[in-house]
Amino acid sequence: MKFLNSFHFFARVLTVASLLLVVSASKSQTQGVLAKPITRSIVASPAGQGVIAFRAAATYVNGEPLATGSERKVDFTGAYFDESKNFSVATDEFAVPSDGIYHFDLRVSWAQFTAPGMITLLIRTNLYQQIAISSVQASSTSQIFDSNFSSLAKLKAGDKVSVYLQQNSGVQQQYRQVVFGGFKVN
Repeated sequence: MKFLNSFHFFARVLTVASLLLVVSASKSQTQGVLAKPITRSIVASPAGQGVIAFRAAATYVNGEPLATGSERKVDFTGAYFDESKNFSVATDEFAVPSDGIYHFDLRVSWAQFTAPGMITLLIRTNLYQQIAISSVQASSTSQIFDSNFSSLAKLKAGDKVSVYLQQNSGVQQQYRQVVFGGFKVN
């Protein structure tokens, strides 16, 4: 499983690199300059830091209750990997090591809802300042289901990034697993 998750991460990095190469090649051809190949350093981080990437999870065998109308910070139980050692399971936060644009993916597995409702997934910086990335989705009363979203955010060194969940169904519901990952794009 760890290999598969790492494979998906590197596949995304290669996709970003390929897109950058196409844009770079198109721009260079119009200016009469040969395109330079995209190297790891373009998709990685500043000199000396290596790759900035992590994937953390919170797994609850019996489900984690979430009251209707309430909001809760996710308590992560471990990390699949943390290349730059910037995700803390103790504080449930990713500490941004350098200024730049970061890509985040979030997946939440929910138990079957007992009443119809709406779910809000939030990624926040610096405790309560909300990044302009959140997702509101409908729940399912017929089966176990996942909520997913991904986004980009421009962050500064020292920012703390954390995940919050909210549901509004009129009754308490449960989530089973949360997987949160991210990497620096530039």
